[in-house]
Amino acid sequence: QKSLEAHWQHLFSSSLIPPGDLSPQLRGELNAGSLRLCELTSTHYRYSSLLDEPDLACPEQMRLEEQSLVMPRLVEVNQTPMLLLVFDLRPWMLRSAVYNILQTVFICAILAVGAMVFSHDANVLVLQPIERMISKVEKIRDNPLYALKYGDETYREKQEQEGTSTTISQESFHKRFKSCCRRRSSEKVQTLETKILENAIIKLGKLLALGFGE
Repeated sequence: QKSLEAHWQHLFSSSLIPPGDLSPQLRGELNAGSLRLCELTSTHYRYSSLLDEPDLACPEQMRLEEQSLVMPRLVEVNQTPMLLLVFDLRPWMLRSAVYNILQTVFICAILAVGAMVFSHDANVLVLQPIERMISKVEKIRDNPLYALKYGDETYREKQEQEGTSTTISQESFHKRFKSCCRRRSSEKVQTLETKILENAIIKLGKLLALGFGE
């Protein structure tokens, strides 16, 4: 009976690509004679492991995606290959699982940050202005004179913004840059539809107060 090394050399001796020689350690492990009897689909075969895992008796103990089967193709069609190579893919499967976990965590973090940003914008641009309008309407309903107070506050804020714009040229570049950014953001907020509705409510309240003789 030929050894596994001799059978290996017999199968790949006529290959266009030279397979190379086996290391002395692999030769010793292949010819050690520690073959185990395994069964695959009612077919018995002998298995010799090159892994340092004594608990792994047969390749069937691994999952299908954790192993890769390679059969020699340098045999005739009517012959059955006597040599079957089973490669252990568990280290690559473990690495792939870790990468998938990291990818899932990264996607969850991106979604969480996006949800927080969207929630903040929705609160600042939609919910808070609507709550302010509801509060103003309720106060004007209880006392129409509150509309005059809101109108004075709006006029005062507008005057402060105009006064700030006139003093920007006298400040440093850094302060002017920050003031410009704040002014642009405030101008953007002033042009929102919710702000227009707030001003309309205040004006209607003023007209209501004038109707009462104030």
